[in-house]
Amino acid sequence: MAIESKPDETASVTNGNGAEMPILTRFNQQFFLKRVNHVVLQANHYNGALSTVWEKIEQENAGRVPEEPIKSDIIEHDSESAMHIDQLQQRIRNAGILNVVLEAAHAYAYQSMDDDDFVRSMEFQYEETNKLAALLMQQRVRMTRVLFIDNYNHNPASGIREDNLDIEKYLTFAKDHGFPPDYLIWEADMAPLAKAMIEYMQKYQSLVVEKENGDNGNERKLHLDHRGIELFSPEKDKVSCAALDTALSLVKYQYLGQGIANILPKRQVGNEFSFRGQQKKVRQILMDHLGVRVMPFFNIFTSETEDDPHSSGAHNAFRKKPR
Repeated sequence: MAIESKPDETASVTNGNGAEMPILTRFNQQFFLKRVNHVVLQANHYNGALSTVWEKIEQENAGRVPEEPIKSDIIEHDSESAMHIDQLQQRIRNAGILNVVLEAAHAYAYQSMDDDDFVRSMEFQYEETNKLAALLMQQRVRMTRVLFIDNYNHNPASGIREDNLDIEKYLTFAKDHGFPPDYLIWEADMAPLAKAMIEYMQKYQSLVVEKENGDNGNERKLHLDHRGIELFSPEKDKVSCAALDTALSLVKYQYLGQGIANILPKRQVGNEFSFRGQQKKVRQILMDHLGVRVMPFFNIFTSETEDDPHSSGAHNAFRKKPR
């Protein structure tokens, strides 16, 4: 399948199976979505995992009727606190995106709605999300709202999987804060797709290397060759968070919208895990896998303190020369 491209927007490299693949170097929505479809077809729909994951999501959301979101007041454009939101929506519009997938208030199954810090963090995220949504509604940009719950990873405090999250309270909280979800997605459902994606990247794209990277220096793990980002631990049969989120991003691009906007705290409540760093890893995996240097991937990172302001970022401009 040939990919249509403009001469000044692509550069050619040879992938692992010897086929010429142009790298998209300047963002164009039409060409980017063709690239996503191309990779999906080349990977045989990731051995069916992509379709299987999507069917499960659709079945679990069958009959769900999203409520009308609470309409936030349109923010003043000269407000210092609103500047980064205003700039972000302008970048979304400049990219020609008419349908954005909004994901906010990512939760872990071991978290509790009785945790004040967790609840306050979600409140900050929904406040920023509603500011962005108000501007996008004003520009007639459609939005698909997604909640993503991690039921895959262990509680780092106990080392075991725990189901503490009251899902009904979590959903009600989202609706009450202007974010009625169109889809509720479980992280464990991304594992089959992520494994198939990593296998394809290793066998056919030569993007994955295996090396020792355990606490004792003797555990073999699969990494992204370019940046050394961990993808999978065969010994533990465990997919990394970045790889799982990459799989979710593929589902979003293939089925849900033309662009992605993830609203997350800068750090996970209660530990030092950096969502900002994790999102950077996701973008890097996607960039190498799709053969792009630009993409409609947007972030808002919220903070818990006044001296550390909320921030946002867009990744649909020229980033770097292809290798």
